[in-house]
Amino acid sequence: MEKIYLDNNATTRTDPRVVEAMIPYFSENYGNPSSTLHQFGITAEVAVEKSIVGIAAFFSAKPSEVVITSGTTESINFAIKGIVEHFYPEKNHIVVSTIEHHATLEICKYLSERGVEVTYIGVNAEGYVDLEKLAESITAKTALVSIIAANNEIGTVQDISAISKIVREKGALLHLDFAQGTGRVGFDFSRGDADMMSFSAHKCHGPKGIGALLIREGLTKSIVPQILGGGQQNGLRGGTLNVPLIVGLYETLNILVESGNAENARIGKFQSMLLDGIISKNKDIELNGPKEGRLVTNLNFLMNGIDTNKLIRSLRTIAFSTGSACATKTNEPSHVLTAIGRSTKQARSSVRFGIGRFTTETEIEFAIEEINKAIKNSY
Repeated sequence: MEKIYLDNNATTRTDPRVVEAMIPYFSENYGNPSSTLHQFGITAEVAVEKSIVGIAAFFSAKPSEVVITSGTTESINFAIKGIVEHFYPEKNHIVVSTIEHHATLEICKYLSERGVEVTYIGVNAEGYVDLEKLAESITAKTALVSIIAANNEIGTVQDISAISKIVREKGALLHLDFAQGTGRVGFDFSRGDADMMSFSAHKCHGPKGIGALLIREGLTKSIVPQILGGGQQNGLRGGTLNVPLIVGLYETLNILVESGNAENARIGKFQSMLLDGIISKNKDIELNGPKEGRLVTNLNFLMNGIDTNKLIRSLRTIAFSTGSACATKTNEPSHVLTAIGRSTKQARSSVRFGIGRFTTETEIEFAIEEINKAIKNSY
């Protein structure tokens, strides 16, 4: 069998339908959407406006609440840094969890070195935020709380309503990292549970290099732009809009509207197969993260007593990982796994599998057989 891709939490294969939708805006309709004195620019502008309406509708947001970015990392930087810069020094405090993505942790480190106070809220053994500690941490000086809604390593889906209620009662703003949740976790931005939300196309079978930040209407005057330029997007984010990728983002979400429920049911079936197929055959292997209600695309296993790097190398027909793609070049154990109580040794003995749209039942069956064989040979 050809190589099986089970690293869909790192990135996903771009759907051919998305590529097809993008191609005309590279080769035919290649105008700048700001150049509206001729048809090339008008055609591009119409495509962008249509796409933004569709992107907003996917999350039940308003088109005016969508700011196009290069992806979740930029959106997170924009949200956190932009809000803090506006409210500083009157409000010089932000709150995040200990299992945030590096995009959040690095901007928090940057800000803390410049006088901003950062509080890190712990999580329980399944990765759920300690709500009591969250409530205690928010003060009159807190500008923003930022939480990863669906964890990229252990698949924990937070109780956003409960978190939002606490943040609202305390008078702070709430930002969600929704990179892994898009298309997998339902979210209605119009409910007002969050003030801002970041996401990318490439986590749900769209192209890399494109995403958005949703900013609640009325909040745009309270966020400092991070990329200045020609006044695009109402001055919130400068730079020529990337029409092909914006169209690609729209088509990515449009496909999820049409078939997302059926797709999630199929992926969930494969998740159960893989979980049962490995756990039932190996008494020393445990699941990292919640046993129920986890992100449907994700499984993370603690392989006690196994050299996981050796295991991955031995399974050359299957692509999976030891954790976040952003941390694979470091020797540090996963901060997410240590945050849920795993030791350094246990964190280094864990592997992550990501299931996606193009995963097949045959591939899952083959993967179970090969993984169990490799585990047996690893002892």
